[in-house]
Formats: sequence, C-alpha cells, structure tokens
Amino acid sequence: MGIDPGFRTGCKVVCLDRQGKLLHHDTVYPHTGKGRGQQDAEKLRYLCEKYGIQAVAVGNGTAGRETEALVRKIDFARPVSVDMGVHRDGLVHISEMADRFVKNPADVVRVQQPVHVTVIGVDLERKRISLSMKKNR
Repeated sequence: MGIDPGFRTGCKVVCLDRQGKLLHHDTVYPHTGKGRGQQDAEKLRYLCEKYGIQAVAVGNGTAGRETEALVRKIDFARPVSVDMGVHRDGLVHISEMADRFVKNPADVVRVQQPVHVTVIGVDLERKRISLSMKKNR
C-alpha cells in the first residue's frame, strides 16, 4: 500500500500486488478535523486485510507525520511494515536533541523510542543526513 498524505485534499491510497499491478485506489480524509480519523484508519486496516498488504509506504508530503502516526496505531490482523521512505539512517547530534543543553542523551531519549525529526542537512558526498529534534526549528 502506498499513501500520498495530505490535509486539505486527503490522502491518496493505492493497493498494489507484488508485481506492482493496481488492485485498488481511494482517497481518505483522516486529517480534516471532522472526526474521520478512526473511520479512515479502519478503512486502511480493511484494505490491508482484503488485499494481503504486507507493507505500507507513507510519502513525506504535507501531513506525512500525521499519516504515519495514524497508520502506526492501526491494529493490523497480520504484521505490516510501515515505511516513511528515507531508506537511510540519519544522525541527530547531541546539540540538536533539545532546545536546552543536553549532557546525557539518555535524559532525552531511550532506545527504540520513536522521535520526530527535521532534516537540517544532506551531505551526498559523505552519504549523511543530519537531523534535529528541536521543536523551535
């Protein structure tokens, strides 16, 4: 399943088979503020079950973080991998972990904790992505 996230125009959803053949397409509106989030999450769960979806790729457009959070909360009937599409590890320097001084990273994060980050640099030559967890960026 691929989801192109969006607030105003909704999230475009496609279900594909292993060869990339289109099985289903739809638009859901979980972020309109009209209480449709749970209804649309149930629709995504149903589509994953109906088409045997094993992975969900969420685009990084507007509402990407919100859509990823919605998909990660869904109780799928079988294991489903959720991917934001970066396919590369990034580095959060200790100075970019919080809006305050951080002496010990364990004071801010724990192992396997999901965090929200902002890309602050891309070094293609060294194949590095620099990230920040600061709220005031």
